[in-house]
Amino acid sequence: MKKNIRTSVKILAGIVGIMVALSFVFSLFFITIEADHECEGEECHICRTLEVCEGLLRQSGAAVTSGAVPVAAVWIICLVAVPVMTYVQDKTLVTDKVKMND
Repeated sequence: MKKNIRTSVKILAGIVGIMVALSFVFSLFFITIEADHECEGEECHICRTLEVCEGLLRQSGAAVTSGAVPVAAVWIICLVAVPVMTYVQDKTLVTDKVKMND
């Protein structure tokens, strides 16, 4: 059972890491593609998105120091979700020895 939990935590950590890396890559692509866009003025949604992407990339250095909150959130989710998943997976008709008659 502990192997299942460790494997699930490793998989979840890998997925979160890939998502973070993809958000950085897609932010860089968006900044590169839209750097010379035709601005519509104060209400330009592309400029706002560029600011968000730049903020994400700027804060990535600060995220190392303030990464405790997301790590704690993921850890809590793992502690709650993994036992529920293992309970649901272990509960089948065969394990309950249900006899199915026609």
